[in-house]
Amino acid sequence: MIKENERLLEFFQKQSHSILKKSFDKTEVIIRQGAQLNHVYCIISGIVKCYYTDINDKEFIVEFLGKGEILGEVEAIQRGQVLCSIQALTPLETFVVPIDHFRMWLEKDLELNQLLLDSCTKRIVDTAKRASIQQLNDIEFNLKQLKDWKNLPISKTDLAAYLGVTVRALNRTLKNYS
Repeated sequence: MIKENERLLEFFQKQSHSILKKSFDKTEVIIRQGAQLNHVYCIISGIVKCYYTDINDKEFIVEFLGKGEILGEVEAIQRGQVLCSIQALTPLETFVVPIDHFRMWLEKDLELNQLLLDSCTKRIVDTAKRASIQQLNDIEFNLKQLKDWKNLPISKTDLAAYLGVTVRALNRTLKNYS
């Protein structure tokens, strides 16, 4: 449920002599949907939610991301506005790389390119599988697919947004689930 990427974290740790670290408080928004991106981040520790807000202000949580996951890489590559907001669910420590520096890395470093291809591909496949399973099955089945969701720092509101259901529907299912 919480994605992690040890190989990408190791890459950033090898570069740590030339990049800065930045900490964020719980609930702090690191990247805001629709904004222009200035930095790319790699999570050293902590958990974030990556979410899309629609025109009716409804949130859909795309993923929960943890150690080693990269934030803002898609927008850096596309040179576009931020697609999804990223908010810290726990205290967060990151490596922070100015976008121009990150783009230079992409042009010169094949290892980073391969790591990003692997990361993006895995996210696409995982998101497609999750969306299919959630669309085809009921809430109780989908909850059973999530390992240790009760022990994670995720609110019912966020869990409902991740499952693509209302909090009311989630509460009804949880009442019967117990």
